[in-house]
Amino acid sequence: MVALNRPGERAAGTVGRPLPGVGVAIKDGEIVIDDPSVMAGYLHGAAVSGRWRTGDLGAFDDEGRLTVLGRRDDVIVTDQGRNVAPGWPESLLLADPSVAHCVVAAGGSHPCALVEAAPEASAEAAAATIARWSDLPDYARPLRVELVPPGTFHHSGWLRPDGSTDRRAVAAHLSSGDNAR
Repeated sequence: MVALNRPGERAAGTVGRPLPGVGVAIKDGEIVIDDPSVMAGYLHGAAVSGRWRTGDLGAFDDEGRLTVLGRRDDVIVTDQGRNVAPGWPESLLLADPSVAHCVVAAGGSHPCALVEAAPEASAEAAAATIARWSDLPDYARPLRVELVPPGTFHHSGWLRPDGSTDRRAVAAHLSSGDNAR
């Protein structure tokens, strides 16, 4: 643990301010930890100094709170060379209770997306939520969106045992053009 939302200081969407004595920096968009508690390295791997490039993308707000924006290895590079962290457009939809799951993946010049409506929501409510993507810059806005009924992610095996989405499996579905599910 390197940051914490303390009582009375919670800010939605952030993981809080870094803990005292823990060095947290953003280098080229990536969260870098500099702390004596950083692991020594992976088993049979190269030793690590006290600085650890986490692979997580992040940013600090004006109050010094850290927001995790996604994983560096999940970044989508569009045909025009624009980088899009999929967690950014996904978070706009997942904040709405009408959306159960959302995965944004590469789709050529613009990202594409698979969105599952929540069980208690209508397809119309989920579709209306998709309109929030109009707030995104053009290059980050998914142009091809597949809206699927509740339960599709579970029945298609797109959820891991911990309930998180298997981003690569959904991306494979989207890139296959097999949208008949």
